[in-house]
Amino acid sequence: MQCERTRKNEMCQAFSQLTTTKPQINTTSTQLMVTTEKERSTAMKETPTSFNSGYSSNLSSYLLTNFGKPAIALAERDTKTPPAKDESDKSSWITLLIILIIFIIALVVVIAVAMVISKKTNSKNSDAEKMGRLLDSKASPLDNSELSFIPPGKTLIDLPFDIEQTIKKLDANKRGLKNWRDVGCKFNIPEEDLDSAELEYHRPAGSPTKALLNILHTKYSVTLQRFVTVLQEIERNDIAHIICHYYKIHKLTTNRSHSSATIESYV
Repeated sequence: MQCERTRKNEMCQAFSQLTTTKPQINTTSTQLMVTTEKERSTAMKETPTSFNSGYSSNLSSYLLTNFGKPAIALAERDTKTPPAKDESDKSSWITLLIILIIFIIALVVVIAVAMVISKKTNSKNSDAEKMGRLLDSKASPLDNSELSFIPPGKTLIDLPFDIEQTIKKLDANKRGLKNWRDVGCKFNIPEEDLDSAELEYHRPAGSPTKALLNILHTKYSVTLQRFVTVLQEIERNDIAHIICHYYKIHKLTTNRSHSSATIESYV
C-alpha cells in the first residue's frame, strides 16, 4: 500500500510540473526578423533621399556649368540640320538624274541596234528576192548584151569569190539538173580527167567543179564567156544569169567611179 501511494505522489508531482512549466519561445529568430524589417524600412527611407540628393547635386552642377548654353545648342542644331537634309535631297536628285540618263542612253542604243538589224534583214531579203528572180529565170536564155558585160579575156582562174561560189553549185547531184560532168562533156573532156575531178568528192572541202575549171584553163584555155555559153547550152541559165548580173553591176560601178573622177579632174 505504501508503494502505491508513493507512486501516486510521484505521478502527481510530475503532472504538476508539466502544467507549471511554460514553453520557451525562440527569441533569436524573432529578433532577426525584426532587425531585417527595420533595415528594409530604413533602406527604403534612405534611398529616395540619396537619389534626390544625387539628382539635385547633378542638376545644380549642370546648371552651374551650362547655364545659358542649351538655347544656343538648340539653335545651332536647328541651323545645322536643314543643310544635311538639303544635301540628302540633292544626292537623291543626282542619283535619279544619273539613272534617267543611263536609261535614255540604253534606249537609244537599243533603237540603233534594232534599226541596224532591220536594215540588214531588209537588205538580205532584197538580195534574196533578186537572187530568186535570177534563179527563176532559168528557162530564159541570155542575150548577147548580157554576155557583153563579161570581160572578153576573163579566164577561169582567180575568179571573184561570189562567182566561184555560184559556179560551185554545179557540184550538186540533183535529178533534172545538169552538173559539172555535163559541162566537161560539152567541152569534150576525157573521161580520165573527169574521173580524177570526181575524186574531189572524197576530200574535205573538195570541189570537182573547181578541179574542172583548172583543167579547162590549163589544157583548153577556156574563157569565162565561153563557159557561160556552155552553161546556157546545158540549161543552167540560173548560174549564167548570176555571173552576167555580177559583171553588169561591176561595170556600171566602175563607169560611175570613172565618170566622177573625170568630172572632178575637170573641176
